[in-house]
Amino acid sequence: MDLEINMALRMESLAPLINVDSWLCGHSLASMQCMATMSQLVQLQEKYKNAGLQAIGAAAHEHARTADDVRTKLNAWFTKTLAKLNYRTALDYMGEINKLWLDPSYSCDSPTGFVVDRDGCIAFMGHAIKLDNVLPKFAGGIRRER
Repeated sequence: MDLEINMALRMESLAPLINVDSWLCGHSLASMQCMATMSQLVQLQEKYKNAGLQAIGAAAHEHARTADDVRTKLNAWFTKTLAKLNYRTALDYMGEINKLWLDPSYSCDSPTGFVVDRDGCIAFMGHAIKLDNVLPKFAGGIRRER
C-alpha cells in the first residue's frame, strides 16, 4: 500500500518542483523564481524582469475531455485575451499543481500567488493580487528577507 504524505507548505519551506504535463507558453525552468496569475503577471514580469523575476502561470483547473482539448481551448483564449503573454505558462491537466502546491499551502485565496527565493524556498504565499506589494521587497534579486 502506497501512502502519500502531503507536507504543509509554509514560509521558508523548500518549494516543490513544478511537475506539469506540458508548457503552453515557454518551457520549464532550470531553477524557479516565482509563480502566480494572468494579466497582473504580464505587468509584473515586465516591471521586474531586470530584477530577476521569472513569472510562471499554471492552468490547473481547466476541464475538457483530453489535455489536447484543454491546450486548444487555452491557446485560443490566450490569443484572444492575452496576446502579449510574456511569461511561462504550464498546463497541469493531471492536477500536480494542486497536489504539490495549492493543497499543501492550505490556501483559500484564488488565484494563489507564490514567490520562491533564489535559494528555492517559499518567500511569500497568498492572494496573487498582493504580489504587486510584495515584489518590491525583492527588487534587485529574488531573495528571502531575514
